[in-house]
Amino acid sequence: MTPRLRSWRRTTTLDAYAGRPPARTGTPARAGVTLAELLIVVGILSLFAGLAVALLSGGHAEAAGREAARQMAADVMYAQADAIAQRSGRSIAFDFDGGRYTLATSSGETLVHPVSKRPFVVDLAALYSGSSLRLLQADFSGSATLELGPDGTVLTGGTVTLASARARFRIRIAQGSGRVSIEGPLDPDAMEAEELISD
Repeated sequence: MTPRLRSWRRTTTLDAYAGRPPARTGTPARAGVTLAELLIVVGILSLFAGLAVALLSGGHAEAAGREAARQMAADVMYAQADAIAQRSGRSIAFDFDGGRYTLATSSGETLVHPVSKRPFVVDLAALYSGSSLRLLQADFSGSATLELGPDGTVLTGGTVTLASARARFRIRIAQGSGRVSIEGPLDPDAMEAEELISD
């Protein structure tokens, strides 16, 4: 005796339970979006884009200040190493009006940059254009020049302050050892209050 086959109706019911989609009934689903929905999405995206630009522009100024402080610290360490190698004093003169600093011998002759082979003058405005970075202050016991001895020691320690649109960075150079430390970003308002108290 042969087994009895299932009816067609029952097979289609089982197929529906096996993952096949049921037949569509009623009105068809809406395809696409309306103009109002599209305008809302575009408006939200443009709002986020505007916020991102505002945040990144402030971040750019702060990043430029941080990078300039690191570059200055590296240049101080280079001047120390060069003084030791040449057994001759070195100096770094800070020019506020020009927004630059110059590495030179103790007699005032500008050093040659080891990579570019040009005079070792670092122009902050040119390097970090668009960031409003400026050289705010350099104080080495009343002088704007850092002096290094022939053995690389710092004759008079002090600080250099860089200012960007939203933050300030202070580079401290210790007397004797010449240890360089960077503080920042510092709040400009708090620094002004600190300067008033110290005066």
